[in-house]
Amino acid sequence: MLTELEVNDPMGEKEDQEGPSRPVPSRVAMRALVLVAVSCRGAIEQEPAGADHQELCLEICEWLEEVGAWQETESQEREVLESRLGTLSRRDRVDATWCSEGAAVLAWALGVGGLPSCHIPCDPISTASRVGFLADSDETVLEAPVLLLESRLQDCAKHYMEVHGRLRDLRIKRESIAFGSDAHTKMSFDDSLCVGGQRIDLSSIAKRDSVNSIVMERHRALNWLLGDESIYSEVTTDT
Repeated sequence: MLTELEVNDPMGEKEDQEGPSRPVPSRVAMRALVLVAVSCRGAIEQEPAGADHQELCLEICEWLEEVGAWQETESQEREVLESRLGTLSRRDRVDATWCSEGAAVLAWALGVGGLPSCHIPCDPISTASRVGFLADSDETVLEAPVLLLESRLQDCAKHYMEVHGRLRDLRIKRESIAFGSDAHTKMSFDDSLCVGGQRIDLSSIAKRDSVNSIVMERHRALNWLLGDESIYSEVTTDT
């Protein structure tokens, strides 16, 4: 588990004026809460409609307002969060549930948990608990947030960019994936990416697509942390 933290002015240090405009810890904490909320909204859309779930939809929005994280939501996220249960399109529901992977990266970056290997989905419930979903503000990651050292974020982002690029190559060219000696070994890879003991290029298309989605969402979150774009949805995952 990564534990090294930066300590300069964790609640609101100035963003680098010469380099990328990286989000300050307090904003990272708000974005983590927003992604968890959107992910939860997508997940309950799959459940049978009921009064409890409709009340939860309202509670999520009210909670984001109460803890001050609603200001971090984007227009598409607000549409999802404010929609009535049972009205989300399949695309919006799927996109919402995948937000859990970005939330897991931000939780890791805030030092409140580990990050599974690239081919293993995060546990959305665990991530929600670690960031303080639906809790009072002082029981969430908004309370004195601190980020991991930038060098750790850069190392992880470099690794995910490499993995994402190889997965895209596989999807386009159907080629085997081979990682060089500079691969980020802490993410549990040797010479090839394996899922359940089987090389990813020999796995089913459904499995490959799932792993690609995991990697893409984590890659996006890491690029946002490093200041590629200020608006989360505008972050690209070029390889």
